[in-house]
Amino acid sequence: MATDITGIWSAVRNTDGVTVYVSGQAIVDGPVRLVGGATLRIMSGATASGVTNSGNTPTISVTSGGTLLSATVINGYVSALGGATTAENTLISVPVTYYSGAESHGDLFFASGLGADTATFNSGAVVIDATTSSGGPMVFNAGATVSGVTVSAGGSVRFNSGSVISGLIVEPGGSAVVNTVYGNPVLSGPELPVDNVTVLTGTWSAVLSGDRTVYVNNANTSTVNAPIRMSGGTLIVTSGAVASGVLGLGGYPTVSVLSGGTLAESQINNGYVYVNGGGVTTGNAFNSNPIVYSAGASSIGDMFFNSGYGADSVSVRDGATLIDPQIQNGAPVTISSGATVVNPVVTSGGSLTIAGGSAKACFLAGAMIETPDGECPVEALEIGQLIMVYRDGVARPEPVTRLLKARAEVDSAFEDDRAGYPVLVSAHSFGPSVPCTDLLVTAEHCFLLEGAFIPVRMLVNGLNIRYLRDRTHYDYYHVELARHGIIRANNALTESYLDTVTALRRDEMARLEDEAAGTGVAVHRSWPVHGAAPLRIGRDFVKPVHDAIRARYRRRDIRPGLSVPSEAPEVETDPDLHLVTEDGTRLDIRRRTEHERIFEIPEGTRRVYLASRTMRPCDVEGPFLDDRRHLGVLVGRMTLFAARGTHPVNAHLEGGDLEGWEALDCGTMRWTTGHATLALGPYAETGPGLLAIEILAAGPYPARATA
Repeated sequence: MATDITGIWSAVRNTDGVTVYVSGQAIVDGPVRLVGGATLRIMSGATASGVTNSGNTPTISVTSGGTLLSATVINGYVSALGGATTAENTLISVPVTYYSGAESHGDLFFASGLGADTATFNSGAVVIDATTSSGGPMVFNAGATVSGVTVSAGGSVRFNSGSVISGLIVEPGGSAVVNTVYGNPVLSGPELPVDNVTVLTGTWSAVLSGDRTVYVNNANTSTVNAPIRMSGGTLIVTSGAVASGVLGLGGYPTVSVLSGGTLAESQINNGYVYVNGGGVTTGNAFNSNPIVYSAGASSIGDMFFNSGYGADSVSVRDGATLIDPQIQNGAPVTISSGATVVNPVVTSGGSLTIAGGSAKACFLAGAMIETPDGECPVEALEIGQLIMVYRDGVARPEPVTRLLKARAEVDSAFEDDRAGYPVLVSAHSFGPSVPCTDLLVTAEHCFLLEGAFIPVRMLVNGLNIRYLRDRTHYDYYHVELARHGIIRANNALTESYLDTVTALRRDEMARLEDEAAGTGVAVHRSWPVHGAAPLRIGRDFVKPVHDAIRARYRRRDIRPGLSVPSEAPEVETDPDLHLVTEDGTRLDIRRRTEHERIFEIPEGTRRVYLASRTMRPCDVEGPFLDDRRHLGVLVGRMTLFAARGTHPVNAHLEGGDLEGWEALDCGTMRWTTGHATLALGPYAETGPGLLAIEILAAGPYPARATA
């Protein structure tokens, strides 16, 4: 039975070698439960085992030689100083900081509610066999060492340059960003033939002829044998063919590997590579090529790099597989949710991103797409089929150029708009018979309203437009045209799929740059350049539309005298503002004025953390506000009053990335993200001081759940 403790306590090892808990003259045996925002320091030699907490925000500091073992901590703060150890703990919605010399063994990090609390591992920290899931991000800074980390569904990790990794496992739904050296690189590329090489231009196909692969030109008038060199042009590797020893050099060569085809031991420079489902690339060197692996495609032992300037991305779509990739400088590789990567190697300057989930704008089964012959279910459409597209107010048939069916898995640990729940748009939500029947789409899907596209997540009201929280997995469908277009589904004007992931071909970029009169066009498609209508997400535009949809529900679906439930969320104004020292001590407000909060700073303190609750503006005001940042408090100027004089503490107003701070909006104020670092310098080393913090805004915050 755990003993409840409150206030400030220390876990110490007594003369019998047993860990006890001490506060003043009080001494209790373990296990203990921290209540009322208690603070626990775990001292050298002590092992605090089975610690739990109840309510508020406990603070636990593990000092050198101390151990936190098999604890379950919810919504508090944990820090591990040099020489400290944490093992087999479950840390839920807890910001955690490991300093140089601290170790984590078999700990689990995750977030159970809104937002995410980061576990940060600084230089010299060591992590062994950790697990993160459901919104519990882990960040490994330069000098941190990781030996085994499993990223489960909803979890995320980021390895910054200079961190050391081994044993990374990313399960379906997990996310990882690797910007440091990982694995054992093999830097030599394929050996290419140098004798009897035929130079090809134009369009050619690699085809299986008997037991060997030959190359046939597009007019089928010429056939050549390997080896070949591409000087621009296009090579199509057909089913059964193995295009080996190909050198693509000059003129932006394009290689398309079809189902059953293989590109092997080749080098393609400064071109494009497309690998369709069932296609394989193996043992190649890809230099400065945008590359797309579609669902069902495979890469085995390929090398990706960029010897020139800029970066050319490698996109691995849902259902594709990368085995033993060598990821080098200038060729960032992105593994989409549902794709597989096995034994990746990342060299210095390389970047690997494993995306556990991405926002998708798509239809669910049952959406009825307008065609010249009437409506057709989205799941029954075929490539090349004509559908009605509205351009400049005129409806014309255009062919479908690409269809994609994929599986979505909801991650309920995230907020509704990020979790992946489908959205139900009830019949008549936008007007009489618009849509004519209920329509299911994903949260990022847009509808054309008042002359502009609006993401449906910004129109959710819980009534006629709402998330379906009982649909935790479903199939979704992309419908793509040659150009992004306005189409009609269930009699509502909506959008075809706008692919903002796949890089534009250079000829597309050149054409668009000419059309834009030299203003420059992004490498990828974007709404401002390629959208069929403007994308409007400003509050002033969206809120009237949102309110009109809600009012329409009231007029159509509410009986006289029956009230509509309030959309205003329950909120609180208390930010629970406090400081946390590097040893984990909580410092509460000593005095407050209209705009300032005064804290007493202990002697010898060089750094503290400004901690508070967090909120998302879209949660406390409404989804029509497109601000999904996690914000703590808005801080103006800060002043430290110390024995050596008065000193400004305003690094947060000087720009740059700072731990726990949002981007700087202006030079006089900046938002925290709930746990912001404050560097005080040497000014409090010779005596205590007072820190005055200007708080310009705080909250409101979502109301805490009551038992």
